[in-house]
Amino acid sequence: MGNLISNKFKTKKSSVSKQKYAGQVEIKTISIISNSGEVFTLKGTPIIPTNIKIYESLFKQTLTGEMILNDGAALPERIPIIGAEKIVIRWTLPELKIDTELVFRIIDIRDRQPFQGNQVGQTYSIDFVSDERIMDAYTTVSKRYTGPVNQIVKSIYDEYLDTGKGAFFEDTLATIAYIPPKLHPFDVIARISNYAMASTNQSGAYHFFENLDGFHYRSLNSLLSNTPINDEPYVWDLKHFKEATKSDTGKEMMKMNSYMIENSFANPLAGLRNGKFASSSYSHDIY
Repeated sequence: MGNLISNKFKTKKSSVSKQKYAGQVEIKTISIISNSGEVFTLKGTPIIPTNIKIYESLFKQTLTGEMILNDGAALPERIPIIGAEKIVIRWTLPELKIDTELVFRIIDIRDRQPFQGNQVGQTYSIDFVSDERIMDAYTTVSKRYTGPVNQIVKSIYDEYLDTGKGAFFEDTLATIAYIPPKLHPFDVIARISNYAMASTNQSGAYHFFENLDGFHYRSLNSLLSNTPINDEPYVWDLKHFKEATKSDTGKEMMKMNSYMIENSFANPLAGLRNGKFASSSYSHDIY
């Protein structure tokens, strides 16, 4: 198991010209490690993983993901899966020789249902998050910090969240002193980010997030100043999962899979109760 898990990312900037279609990767191995250290590799078993999704977000701090399994071996009972397991996913982009390996913690099994027909087995979804999300949940911070916000964020990361991944912290102005009232590390970072201001353009709106390259603490302004990965706008169209030419793979990546309209107009009942169409008057008797 020592060579199976790595805390270092082995990533390389991908080129869309190397892919046949948007979203295509070659899965090398998917392994689940039990709480006792036993490794169960899905490859070569009657378990077929499908629809693997890994999400990056500015507002979730760490990577999250989900995977659907068609299971003919009763994996949740065989390991068993109780929420203390790790899942290791290793993949590569087509024609690239450098692998990417990510380690996650399983947090949920949902939507379990038997196969349709007379087949023996079940289908279910596994939800997983980066290890740092679990570390944040069982750790609290209550010590005094003094210095620029980016240095305080780095100190909290180094002490409570660092697992060996890459990390980048954008410089900030001013010096603050702060004592967290027994808060979780991510909550501390979110609170002190209200006092962060970039040293280059004095902009705010700092975010602490993880992507495939590691963790980043950056201002929204500096993120918007980055060179776009594609000059084409996002368009609504069906993705064509067929062998695409190298010239149109980039366009395939700019096609939206789906979209949802949450509402078409304001709810009039909520408006009447909350003040859109009515108002409330408040007074206070000082005596």
